[in-house]
Amino acid sequence: MASSVIISSPQNKAFFMAVTISLIPFVKLPEVFSSLMTSPALLGKGLALGLVSTFFPFVSYTLGLRQMEAGKASVLAFSEPMVAAVAGIVVFGEMLRVENVLGILLIFTALVVLNSRNVKR
Repeated sequence: MASSVIISSPQNKAFFMAVTISLIPFVKLPEVFSSLMTSPALLGKGLALGLVSTFFPFVSYTLGLRQMEAGKASVLAFSEPMVAAVAGIVVFGEMLRVENVLGILLIFTALVVLNSRNVKR
């Protein structure tokens, strides 16, 4: 599987370990375990959320870097907050605020400017 090749590199192992260790102080483990005992379905939902929002995007981005130049990949990655904001509004019914609209417009404008510079070259 491609993901095992990606994660097996020493840099990626170190990255995942560092992130995991740095998040431990923010997790209330007793509350997590008691929630899992009262509602085991939360474990599946948590795993699904972790896979869909963290693991698969990381693997997809890493595999995509093999197929495109780094500059294009960084521009594409720059759109992630905009996509996340739109997904939050569409999927989760979050309220659209002025700050959201301004942020989305700024990111979209930056993407257009960055892409127009690439086209002119």
